[in-house]
Formats: sequence, C-alpha cells, structure tokens
Amino acid sequence: MGKLKLEAGVDETVFDQPACGLEEFTELFGNLHLGDGLPIVPPTATRLERMMSYCPFGPDEALAEHIGPSGQDITVKDVAVCAIMAGCKPQAMPILVTAFKAMSDKRYNFLQSVTTSHPGGNLILVSGPLAQEVGIHGGEGCLGPGFPANMTVGRAVNPVLINICRSVPGHSDLSCLSSQAELTYCFAEDPTLTPWQTINVVILPWALHSESVVEPIVLPDGKGAQSIEDFRQKQLQRGAHSKGDLKEHFQDNAKTSSYRKRHVQSL
Repeated sequence: MGKLKLEAGVDETVFDQPACGLEEFTELFGNLHLGDGLPIVPPTATRLERMMSYCPFGPDEALAEHIGPSGQDITVKDVAVCAIMAGCKPQAMPILVTAFKAMSDKRYNFLQSVTTSHPGGNLILVSGPLAQEVGIHGGEGCLGPGFPANMTVGRAVNPVLINICRSVPGHSDLSCLSSQAELTYCFAEDPTLTPWQTINVVILPWALHSESVVEPIVLPDGKGAQSIEDFRQKQLQRGAHSKGDLKEHFQDNAKTSSYRKRHVQSL
C-alpha cells in the first residue's frame, strides 16, 4: 500500500501508558475507511519485516489481479500489512497467501464475491498439520470467540478487500445487510474428530509422503452458520408421525433455504 501523510490529534499525556495512541490510530483509520470497525494493530516496518520472514514469496508478487471496485492487484505485501492490522501472528502468513491464491481462481469468481449484494463472507477452511501449528481450532466452538488464530486469520481477509479493493461497507460494498461472516470466518479441519480422511489427504494424497508443507485451503463463499434440529425425524422413528407428515414439514421449511430444498426430494 502507498504511504499517506497523516495527522492525528493525540493526547501527549497518555504516551506513558500501555498501547498509547491505539485508540487514535484506530479512529484515524476508521475515518479513512481503512479499518473494519475493530481495534487495529499498527502495521509498523518492524512488524512487516517479521510477518514477511514467514513468507517465501516476494512482497510485490500479485496474488489476485484487477479486483474491484478499485481494480487493483492484491500483492503479498498488501496481505501482510492487513494481517498485521488484524492481529495475526507471522506464522499465519503462508495460510493467508494460499487463501488469496485460492480466491484468485476463476472458478471462485472473486470479483463477484467482493461486490455482491448477498450477505455472505469468504470462509477459510484449513486442512493439514500447519493449521494445528498455527493454532487454528476445529473443535467445539470453533466459529465463536476464544480462539485467536481463527479470529485473526479470518479477520485479515476483509481489510484487504476494504483497503486494496476498496469494497467499503456502506459505500462501495454492495451488500444489502451484510453478515457476521464478512468479519471473520475461519476454522480448521481437526483430524482427531473425523472418521473420514481429511481434505488434505483426499485432494493431495501424495503429500503424506512428501517433505514439503502442503496445506489445502477450501474457500466457499459462505453465509453464517445455521443449526438444524431434526425433531420430526426423531418423532418419526418413534412412530409419532407418518413419512408424509415429515415431508410436508420439510417442504414448509424449505421455502427459504436452498440447502433444505435439495434434501426434501430424497424423502
């Protein structure tokens, strides 16, 4: 990102306090539409150097090209700066670079994801040993508070869209209502909690015998999590309802959910 000459009114009497100036810095970036509304870690040169030390790619390498509304390329340095602002540890940098490489795939339709009116976000699902090394949680409560790596890695995506692509909420971001999924949406696949082969094994089976670190990143354009309680199915098993009653119940509830619509036909 380019350098801006900024002036902020800072109360000099607070210079001896921990994290002095953080509120002013966050407010300044918010006024410039460079923040996501949460407190920001200042992206200093020292922090940038530390972040880049975990990245095998050059700072000017483009990860995605001509992404709107600005039409700018997203570079490795852009991602590193926004990762710092979001509070990421340097160890998360390879995951974020891989995530933006995945988003740049034409099949993902990144431009539509940035400008859509649909209330969805970019879900980062990490599969492989690096997820556990970085601390990305995939167990109970993985989409909620309490897991810093999940929160910060997921959060780092949106500042890139705001700062580089200039998809500014309420202005050039066309989302009608938006969603909590846009703020942060990241979790890991925990190999200890699944009876199936993990995604990294299914997609890249040769990686099991490779000395290279390989981390598949799955990026669906996702809405917020929804919980489905199938009480009628339990009642059907007890003989309380007929199969026809159960199908009618699901059809009534399928009017607003395409996910459920796909499952009604199999009843």
